[in-house]
Amino acid sequence: EKYLSAQRDEPNLPVRFDLTATLGADWTTATTSTLGEFDLRVLLEDTAAQGDINAAAAGIGGIRYALYESAAQTPLLQLVARWDTAADGAEFLSAFRSTLQGSGDVLTRGDVFVAIKASGAEFTLLFSPDEAALRSALVALP
Repeated sequence: EKYLSAQRDEPNLPVRFDLTATLGADWTTATTSTLGEFDLRVLLEDTAAQGDINAAAAGIGGIRYALYESAAQTPLLQLVARWDTAADGAEFLSAFRSTLQGSGDVLTRGDVFVAIKASGAEFTLLFSPDEAALRSALVALP
């Protein structure tokens, strides 16, 4: 309904930190784009174990993403999210974290490693089946 409204909630997109140099010479950026509230709801529908999916996805300012690949076609997905408020970001992270296993800075969901850098009104999520690549990217993030 917001998307079609005459009074749109315009995106407030974060700046994406380019990870190609950090990941190494054989890595390239396969694609970049943006996501919004609808996309987050879809992500949570597949993963959220509890809570109100619509509320957890509401309050997003904007998301930039980049998909990186290596010569071996190992993917690494980077999502940089900016929220209207720190409380909105915390609500999403709470719903999202409920789907992950482990503790510390690298968690898992099935065969995929997941890292969360920072929290509050802006944070980065990293996803990859390659734990070493994910850890390299995590260390490089500002």
